[in-house]
Amino acid sequence: AQTRQSDEDFQAAFEARKPAFLGALLHDLSGVLRHLPEVPTTGLPRMTHYAQVGMALMLHLGRPPEDFLAIYQKNTLLAVEEALDGEPVAEALALLMERMGPVYRASKGQFYIELSNSNPDLRDAPLWPRSSQHLTATLNRLRPALRRQGFTIGEERTNKTRFITIQYKEPVS
Repeated sequence: AQTRQSDEDFQAAFEARKPAFLGALLHDLSGVLRHLPEVPTTGLPRMTHYAQVGMALMLHLGRPPEDFLAIYQKNTLLAVEEALDGEPVAEALALLMERMGPVYRASKGQFYIELSNSNPDLRDAPLWPRSSQHLTATLNRLRPALRRQGFTIGEERTNKTRFITIQYKEPVS
């Protein structure tokens, strides 16, 4: 059975242990600094320095540095899924590309109409953009997460028409 603690008791216990926490933190920091030269400098994901520090920490803890990369990649994929979860535009885009094939090109206005018609239930969702300009803003916000899911979005302008090109390629795990 777990007993609850008052905020005052918790704070007092934390204050009593604060030197030990600081000591553990400094011990791990010195271990990271000691192992950092052993960590590869190429073939790392975005946020390279973060990955190197994480890999050095794994070495300090007696684990293979690749464990950090696996955890990092898993968390990155979860973040992408969370970013797209409940996003009607992402869901409609997947449905549209399923129907249209791996490459789709249209004017931004036509794209908005096509996407809106891909699933009327999604179009009625509260988060659905109400214009092609709002759709562009939504796509720009979702672009990094969509890229991780295999979507490449390009834009171009000719004379007075703005075009959007979307390519889909199954992401490699």
